[in-house]
Amino acid sequence: MNLIVQKYGGSSISTIEKIKNVAKKIKSKKEDNYHIIVVVSAMGNTTDKLIKLSKQISPLPDKRELDVLLSIGEQKTIALLAMALKELGLDAISLTGAQARIITEGEHTNSIIKDLDKNIILEYLQEGKVVIITGFQGVNSKGDITTLGRGGSDTSAVAIAGKLNCPCEIYTDVDGIYSIDPRLYPNARQIDYISYDMVLALSTLGAKVLEKRAVQLAKQLEVPIYLASSITGNIGTTIRGAETVEESKIVGLAVDENCAIITIESTNSNKEEIMSILNLLTHLGIDINTISISNVSNGYMSMSFMCSRDDYGIVDSIEKLICVPSKDLKITKDENSMKISLIGSGINKITDYHSILLKIFYSNNLMIKHIANSETYTSYVVDKGDKNKVISDIATEFNL
Repeated sequence: MNLIVQKYGGSSISTIEKIKNVAKKIKSKKEDNYHIIVVVSAMGNTTDKLIKLSKQISPLPDKRELDVLLSIGEQKTIALLAMALKELGLDAISLTGAQARIITEGEHTNSIIKDLDKNIILEYLQEGKVVIITGFQGVNSKGDITTLGRGGSDTSAVAIAGKLNCPCEIYTDVDGIYSIDPRLYPNARQIDYISYDMVLALSTLGAKVLEKRAVQLAKQLEVPIYLASSITGNIGTTIRGAETVEESKIVGLAVDENCAIITIESTNSNKEEIMSILNLLTHLGIDINTISISNVSNGYMSMSFMCSRDDYGIVDSIEKLICVPSKDLKITKDENSMKISLIGSGINKITDYHSILLKIFYSNNLMIKHIANSETYTSYVVDKGDKNKVISDIATEFNL
């Protein structure tokens, strides 16, 4: 059986006309003798609208009930797409996460896929049907609807492809991965082939490519991913194992402006209190990186780290619960920062790249606040400035 999983994101199916166009592309693939499983997101910004709706009821809605509400978006899409395919003469069936028996575990709104029953999918495929499945959701052992968190539809598609041992095509409104986000640098180079590790680094460091959990799962299950344009249908980038890919030393540049430096200060050198706050933030799911600790005389101590500005609500709650009553602790936020990261295989072996970056930042009058290195990336946290000029300067120096 010639199997393929296709995933269509929210922007690719944001209108009825786009859903009809997607149906035509699926029909064309079906005519090439493929058995097709389609995974879809909610239409456009439906999920954001549902979250806003829930917050009209409560600023912190119950997570179980929020999952029930958010699951509506993908269910709407699968039904409409199935109707569109039937109008084109194809036999199609829509399945929710529960109907496809996608079993999850973990907390509501951020669950992980534990298992899925491929036999249900295969039975429908053998009947000649196109199987359309909701991304982003499943059910737990209690039978409760669960969701996988932001970007969860990518993870759903990869998990299904892994279980069926077939490739996964992900269709978006861009035609692949570029060395730099084309919206930031129009002359960016399209990347034809790239490894899981490089995509994971790009995703983690702020590039809007793929959800990192999906990339991790694809690497684990050895699922090849093909990124394609939902408009033209052309495949722009293939993601696969590094052993089959020859990569340039520097693959790309990621820019993250949605970040802030959080500093926790103690006037009595209470390491235990500071570490308890850090542990609590980590436990609550905040992605903390680039930590630095300073010890100063006269009982003063501070710890700084970076996090997403999306986590401000949690940070503020911790400040009210712990820092205000303590009086010895204070949290400050530095929002005038952006993180610029170079990504590549064995990047630290490249001669003089640090001095080149330093020269660019200093020539643009940007103060350097933090530096982090690994085998696959180097990140500089600097003042916000003329972002476009800095990106252009780096792209020119490193031929990106």
